[in-house]
Amino acid sequence: MRSLCRCPQRSVLSDGYPPPRIFHMSTGSSKTAIYAAMVANIAIGIAKFAGASITGSSAMLSEGVHSVADSVNELLLLYGLQQSKKLPDEQFLRWGAVRSCTFGH
Repeated sequence: MRSLCRCPQRSVLSDGYPPPRIFHMSTGSSKTAIYAAMVANIAIGIAKFAGASITGSSAMLSEGVHSVADSVNELLLLYGLQQSKKLPDEQFLRWGAVRSCTFGH
């Protein structure tokens, strides 16, 4: 499967870096904080949508959409925590289990 990412290719054997170290992070408190923020953002979003429907305020409606976007961001954080638990494989030794790029590359 070909990647749509335009990150530069690096040779794992000749890049000059020492072998990667695997750090095991405690993700229990991170997950708790993310879930708490998600519940809060969903509750805030419901309140903002209710306020927008009662008052007809477009600003309050946009704030409700913003709260929904924050909740989606927390889902992405949970996905990232799940992906970070994977061990690196031979093909993507520097990057972990898969090659992942950000929008800046």
